[in-house]
Amino acid sequence: MKLTDREWKEFSFTDIFEIKKGFYNKKPTRTANADIPFLGATDSNNGVTNFLTLGVIEKSSKTGKLPNEPLERKLFPGNAIAVTNNGSVGHAYYQASRFTCSHDINPLYLKDHTMSKPEALFLIPLIEQQGKLFQYARKWRPSRMVNSKIMLPVNDQGQPDYQFMADYELKLLDQKQSKIRSHVKQELANLGSYVYLDDLNAREWSAFALPDMFETERGREKNMKSLIPGSTPLVSAKKINNGVKSFVGNPHKIISAGTITLNNDGDGGAGLAYYQPINFALDTHVTALHSRKRVSPYALQFIAGSLSKQHAVFGHGRSISSPRAQRLKIMLPVNDQGQPDYDYMEQYIKNKMIQKYKKYLEYLGK
Repeated sequence: MKLTDREWKEFSFTDIFEIKKGFYNKKPTRTANADIPFLGATDSNNGVTNFLTLGVIEKSSKTGKLPNEPLERKLFPGNAIAVTNNGSVGHAYYQASRFTCSHDINPLYLKDHTMSKPEALFLIPLIEQQGKLFQYARKWRPSRMVNSKIMLPVNDQGQPDYQFMADYELKLLDQKQSKIRSHVKQELANLGSYVYLDDLNAREWSAFALPDMFETERGREKNMKSLIPGSTPLVSAKKINNGVKSFVGNPHKIISAGTITLNNDGDGGAGLAYYQPINFALDTHVTALHSRKRVSPYALQFIAGSLSKQHAVFGHGRSISSPRAQRLKIMLPVNDQGQPDYDYMEQYIKNKMIQKYKKYLEYLGK
């Protein structure tokens, strides 16, 4: 099933899709027990930026002020591809269930039948390829999307071959899942057995000064335009993706694996800490923490989680400067000698990973 063996043909978006307009200009406030996804202009989390209840959606108007509009104008059925037309322009996500969204989203539905997930996964990169023609200054609103084109594989009648698209994606999915299963099983073997531990609340904890446990090193990458694409992770002060902003080929300095990175400021990520399992580059808004003792990667992940509790204290208006970093303290579980209980931390993280991996295998089995 090679893409190059197929005949391809250009279609207008309006030949293939029913293009709808998003709704909200002002995002409603999230409430408890919300389960309906709210989609916005983002490049992550499958487009989801919030969750709302049906009651909140019913009461909320387009701009946050009256008059209100009917519920059917605000809710969109599933089996759709949601495309961002502003901000992170051109990103596309499959939505299996009903959702609501901002006016920065164009929901797309196939015209001639209900879209399946494998079909959507095939179509998404083709849609995103067209989205590269647009950017912040040139939004991909529905009025422009109606003039967009898309290349699709066709059948003997010259029509989009949706069966081929679905079969191709299912084959890829099966190959990827086989690799993932093998990887997860190997990881479980490496982790060893699950060990029952005292609950976190049952442990004694103490505060430890950051400088007593780690040597600090501020990042050096500041001229981002000089960096070329490559394979070295560039860790920035991000609140997602383990802090990784991009992958570069010519960093000023490569920092060794087995290090914790601490966000000094950034896009809402100040105070978050991540364990870096491979060599990486570091921008100037992040500090690398080198352990003064030989500590296992699992215990360092636990410590990074404890450090991230500082996130609530810092933000754009209060960054972690070098003097503040020297005054930081970390709460950690301790042993009978009052020292950090690295063995407990290590096994705690191993237990969590074992649980997650087993749940993931169960999910794949379904």
